Amino acid sequence: MDIINTYLSVFKKDYANFKGTETRKRYVTFMLVSWGISIVLYLLSLIGGGVGTAFTWINGIFALLIVIPELAIITRRLRALKMLWAWIPLCLLLVLASLAGILSWTWVLSSLFTLLCAILLVYIGVKK
Repeated sequence: MDIINTYLSVFKKDYANFKGTETRKRYVTFMLVSWGISIVLYLLSLIGGGVGTAFTWINGIFALLIVIPELAIITRRLRALKMLWAWIPLCLLLVLASLAGILSWTWVLSSLFTLLCAILLVYIGVKK
């Protein structure tokens, strides 16, 4: 239940909040749960018949809904790690790459790349 509350708190309290810092727990929870939901929706769309199914549309809508909170939480996490603001355009590029990938099979690759970036940010945070 704590995972669900942590995930939903990003939407309730900090949907478009780019100020302040972010804890590692909330960052990891948000990224992993979002990634998991996207993978499940993608697999359901493949089982359901591919492009044009309801799950494909739901996955696209979900991806659009999490763009702003994803950018906000990445920005706050970078600030918590005291990293340069120049990393923010790189993260924006990764978010847009994963969003553009939902239209084709490359979504899986771009989604994995975004997840690896998230893991890298956590690893850098552990090292500091």
